[in-house]
Amino acid sequence: MKPLPKDYKDPIAQDIRDIPRICRQIQDDWRGFSTKTSLNHLTAGNFTKCLQKQLQSLHSKSVERQSGTIDILLTGCEVSVWLTEQFASDLQKSFPCLRITAISSNKLLGLFGQDMECPAIGFLFSQHSNDLKGSIMIIVSHSGGTFAPLACSNLLQSMACLIFVVTSEWDVQIGK
Repeated sequence: MKPLPKDYKDPIAQDIRDIPRICRQIQDDWRGFSTKTSLNHLTAGNFTKCLQKQLQSLHSKSVERQSGTIDILLTGCEVSVWLTEQFASDLQKSFPCLRITAISSNKLLGLFGQDMECPAIGFLFSQHSNDLKGSIMIIVSHSGGTFAPLACSNLLQSMACLIFVVTSEWDVQIGK
């Protein structure tokens, strides 16, 4: 266990001085420099391979895709759903040929996680209008223990084999 950092006369100035070091640590971790087994580096590489396969299968198919096919589905709740919506927008700009959708974890549970479906009136997404088979799923939950994303992680396992989870730590409940 690391000892608590010493007190500084000007903690804000110290925080500012720490920014370059912390940014370098984050970049090194994502690049895999700090260790060869950085989970961020390994996950980013795996996500890239899945994305490449998705793009290759899209370009190799001579048959027209069904209108409701979703290539990447992002979900979260509360603040995390805002993050998924922005990431979906960024991905869509980067990969305009893919069909990318962000939806609240609570809506997904209402549509797919009940004995009796609970339609999302007024929304384009429904269990009858969308095909999730072969989709890349990304679940965002800062704590990794929020009910709706956690329940979606269990629910989506029966629908897809490509599920990625974005959390604050690797050892949270949703990662299990």
